[in-house]
Amino acid sequence: MSSVASGVNKKRKKQSESKPQSQINKCLNEKRRREQENIYIEELAELISASFTEMSSLSVKPDKCAILQETVAQIRTIKQQEQVTAASDAVQQGEVSSSRPGILAQEILGPLLLEALEGFLFVVSKEGNVEFVTDNVTNFLNFNKDEVLGKSIYNFIHHGDHTRFSHVLLPVSAVGWPPAEPTQKNRTF
Repeated sequence: MSSVASGVNKKRKKQSESKPQSQINKCLNEKRRREQENIYIEELAELISASFTEMSSLSVKPDKCAILQETVAQIRTIKQQEQVTAASDAVQQGEVSSSRPGILAQEILGPLLLEALEGFLFVVSKEGNVEFVTDNVTNFLNFNKDEVLGKSIYNFIHHGDHTRFSHVLLPVSAVGWPPAEPTQKNRTF
Protein backbone atom coordinates (compact mmCIF):
# COMPACT_ATOMS: atom_id res chain seq x y z
CA MET A 1 0.00 0.00 0.00
CA SER A 2 2.82 2.25 0.61
CA SER A 3 3.75 1.98 -3.05
CA VAL A 4 0.27 3.13 -4.09
CA ALA A 5 0.30 6.00 -1.64
CA SER A 6 3.73 7.10 -2.76
CA GLY A 7 2.55 7.04 -6.43
CA VAL A 8 -0.32 9.38 -5.61
CA ASN A 9 2.02 11.82 -3.97
CA LYS A 10 4.19 11.93 -7.07
CA LYS A 11 1.25 12.87 -9.32
CA ARG A 12 0.23 15.87 -7.22
CA LYS A 13 1.92 19.12 -7.96
CA LYS A 14 3.66 20.84 -5.20
CA GLN A 15 2.45 24.33 -4.36
CA SER A 16 5.93 25.63 -5.00
CA GLU A 17 5.57 24.59 -8.69
CA SER A 18 2.39 26.73 -9.27
CA LYS A 19 2.22 29.44 -11.97
CA PRO A 20 4.61 32.33 -11.51
CA GLN A 21 3.12 35.72 -10.53
CA SER A 22 3.85 37.26 -13.95
CA GLN A 23 1.76 34.55 -15.65
CA ILE A 24 -1.11 35.17 -13.24
CA ASN A 25 -0.96 38.93 -13.91
CA LYS A 26 -0.96 38.30 -17.64
CA CYS A 27 -4.07 36.13 -17.41
CA LEU A 28 -5.85 38.71 -15.26
CA ASN A 29 -5.00 41.50 -17.70
CA GLU A 30 -6.29 39.46 -20.63
CA LYS A 31 -9.49 38.69 -18.71
CA ARG A 32 -10.04 42.41 -17.97
CA ARG A 33 -9.42 43.28 -21.61
CA ARG A 34 -11.95 40.67 -22.80
CA GLU A 35 -14.51 41.91 -20.29
CA GLN A 36 -13.99 45.50 -21.44
CA GLU A 37 -14.29 44.42 -25.07
CA ASN A 38 -17.56 42.65 -24.30
CA ILE A 39 -18.90 45.76 -22.56
CA TYR A 40 -18.09 47.89 -25.61
CA ILE A 41 -19.69 45.40 -27.98
CA GLU A 42 -22.82 45.30 -25.82
CA GLU A 43 -22.95 49.12 -25.93
CA LEU A 44 -22.62 49.01 -29.72
CA ALA A 45 -25.41 46.44 -29.89
CA GLU A 46 -27.65 48.75 -27.86
CA LEU A 47 -26.82 51.73 -30.10
CA ILE A 48 -27.57 49.90 -33.33
CA SER A 49 -30.47 47.83 -32.03
CA ALA A 50 -33.08 50.32 -33.32
CA SER A 51 -32.11 49.72 -36.94
CA PHE A 52 -30.82 46.22 -36.48
CA THR A 53 -34.16 44.53 -37.20
CA GLU A 54 -32.70 41.25 -38.42
CA MET A 55 -31.07 40.56 -35.10
CA SER A 56 -33.98 41.69 -32.95
CA SER A 57 -36.24 39.19 -34.70
CA LEU A 58 -33.92 36.36 -33.73
CA SER A 59 -34.37 34.74 -30.36
CA VAL A 60 -30.63 34.43 -29.81
CA LYS A 61 -28.22 37.17 -28.90
CA PRO A 62 -26.28 38.42 -31.96
CA ASP A 63 -22.64 37.47 -32.12
CA LYS A 64 -19.80 39.97 -31.91
CA CYS A 65 -19.00 39.77 -35.60
CA ALA A 66 -22.56 40.63 -36.65
CA ILE A 67 -22.67 43.57 -34.23
CA LEU A 68 -19.38 44.93 -35.54
CA GLN A 69 -20.45 44.49 -39.17
CA GLU A 70 -23.69 46.38 -38.59
CA THR A 71 -21.82 49.13 -36.73
CA VAL A 72 -19.40 49.59 -39.62
CA ALA A 73 -22.29 49.65 -42.11
CA GLN A 74 -24.10 52.34 -40.12
CA ILE A 75 -20.93 54.45 -39.76
CA ARG A 76 -20.41 54.28 -43.53
CA THR A 77 -24.01 55.35 -44.12
CA ILE A 78 -23.61 58.30 -41.75
CA LYS A 79 -20.37 59.39 -43.45
CA GLN A 80 -21.98 59.22 -46.89
CA GLN A 81 -24.91 61.32 -45.68
CA GLU A 82 -22.51 63.88 -44.20
CA GLN A 83 -20.58 64.09 -47.47
CA VAL A 84 -23.77 64.66 -49.45
CA THR A 85 -24.91 67.30 -46.96
CA ALA A 86 -21.51 69.00 -46.95
CA ALA A 87 -21.42 69.06 -50.74
CA SER A 88 -24.87 70.62 -50.98
CA ASP A 89 -24.02 73.15 -48.23
CA ALA A 90 -20.85 74.15 -50.06
CA VAL A 91 -22.86 74.81 -53.21
CA GLN A 92 -25.46 76.81 -51.32
CA GLN A 93 -22.89 78.88 -49.44
CA GLY A 94 -20.54 79.43 -52.37
CA GLU A 95 -20.21 82.42 -54.64
CA VAL A 96 -22.42 82.87 -57.68
CA SER A 97 -20.00 80.92 -59.87
CA SER A 98 -19.91 77.39 -58.57
CA SER A 99 -17.44 76.08 -61.14
CA ARG A 100 -14.40 76.61 -58.94
CA PRO A 101 -13.24 78.91 -56.17
CA GLY A 102 -11.85 82.30 -57.13
CA ILE A 103 -8.15 82.97 -57.24
CA LEU A 104 -8.45 86.24 -55.36
CA ALA A 105 -10.86 87.32 -52.65
CA GLN A 106 -13.67 89.62 -53.77
CA GLU A 107 -12.29 92.44 -51.58
CA ILE A 108 -9.01 92.35 -53.51
CA LEU A 109 -10.32 91.54 -56.98
CA GLY A 110 -12.70 94.50 -57.25
CA PRO A 111 -10.14 97.28 -56.73
CA LEU A 112 -7.62 95.50 -58.97
CA LEU A 113 -10.13 95.31 -61.81
CA LEU A 114 -11.05 98.96 -61.45
CA GLU A 115 -7.40 99.94 -61.53
CA ALA A 116 -6.71 97.78 -64.57
CA LEU A 117 -9.75 99.07 -66.45
CA GLU A 118 -9.01 102.67 -65.55
CA GLY A 119 -12.64 103.37 -64.79
CA PHE A 120 -15.35 103.28 -62.19
CA LEU A 121 -18.40 101.12 -61.65
CA PHE A 122 -21.95 102.05 -60.90
CA VAL A 123 -25.09 99.97 -60.45
CA VAL A 124 -28.35 101.41 -61.72
CA SER A 125 -31.80 100.29 -60.62
CA LYS A 126 -34.48 99.51 -63.19
CA GLU A 127 -35.92 102.97 -62.55
CA GLY A 128 -32.60 104.55 -63.57
CA ASN A 129 -31.38 105.54 -60.10
CA VAL A 130 -27.76 104.97 -59.09
CA GLU A 131 -27.79 102.30 -56.37
CA PHE A 132 -24.04 101.79 -55.99
CA VAL A 133 -20.93 103.55 -57.22
CA THR A 134 -17.25 102.88 -56.54
CA ASP A 135 -15.17 105.30 -54.51
CA ASN A 136 -13.01 106.32 -57.46
CA VAL A 137 -15.94 107.98 -59.28
CA THR A 138 -14.49 111.34 -58.19
CA ASN A 139 -11.46 110.78 -60.43
CA PHE A 140 -13.68 110.61 -63.53
CA LEU A 141 -16.86 112.65 -62.94
CA ASN A 142 -15.73 115.28 -60.44
CA PHE A 143 -18.63 114.24 -58.21
CA ASN A 144 -18.10 112.48 -54.91
CA LYS A 145 -19.82 109.22 -54.13
CA ASP A 146 -22.56 110.79 -51.99
CA GLU A 147 -23.52 113.22 -54.76
CA VAL A 148 -24.10 110.35 -57.20
CA LEU A 149 -25.90 107.78 -55.01
CA GLY A 150 -29.67 107.82 -55.28
CA LYS A 151 -29.70 110.25 -58.19
CA SER A 152 -30.94 109.56 -61.71
CA ILE A 153 -28.31 108.22 -64.08
CA TYR A 154 -29.59 110.68 -66.68
CA ASN A 155 -28.10 113.52 -64.62
CA PHE A 156 -24.61 112.14 -65.25
CA ILE A 157 -24.61 110.67 -68.75
CA HIS A 158 -24.37 112.57 -72.03
CA HIS A 159 -27.68 113.67 -73.52
CA GLY A 160 -26.92 111.68 -76.65
CA ASP A 161 -26.82 108.48 -74.56
CA HIS A 162 -30.22 108.98 -72.91
CA THR A 163 -32.09 107.00 -75.58
CA ARG A 164 -29.61 104.15 -75.38
CA PHE A 165 -30.09 103.91 -71.60
CA SER A 166 -33.85 104.29 -71.77
CA HIS A 167 -34.09 101.41 -74.28
CA VAL A 168 -32.11 99.23 -71.90
CA LEU A 169 -33.92 100.28 -68.73
CA LEU A 170 -37.51 100.64 -69.92
CA PRO A 171 -38.14 97.00 -70.89
CA VAL A 172 -36.91 95.95 -67.48
CA SER A 173 -38.90 98.58 -65.64
CA ALA A 174 -42.05 97.74 -67.58
CA VAL A 175 -41.78 94.11 -66.45
CA GLY A 176 -42.14 92.70 -69.92
CA TRP A 177 -44.92 95.05 -71.02
CA PRO A 178 -44.28 97.36 -73.94
CA PRO A 179 -43.62 100.96 -72.94
CA ALA A 180 -46.77 103.00 -72.60
CA GLU A 181 -47.55 105.46 -75.37
CA PRO A 182 -47.58 109.04 -74.21
CA THR A 183 -51.14 110.22 -73.84
CA GLN A 184 -52.23 112.83 -76.31
CA LYS A 185 -54.62 115.49 -75.21
CA ASN A 186 -55.60 116.52 -78.71
CA ARG A 187 -57.08 113.75 -80.76
CA THR A 188 -57.96 114.01 -84.37
CA PHE A 189 -60.19 111.64 -86.23
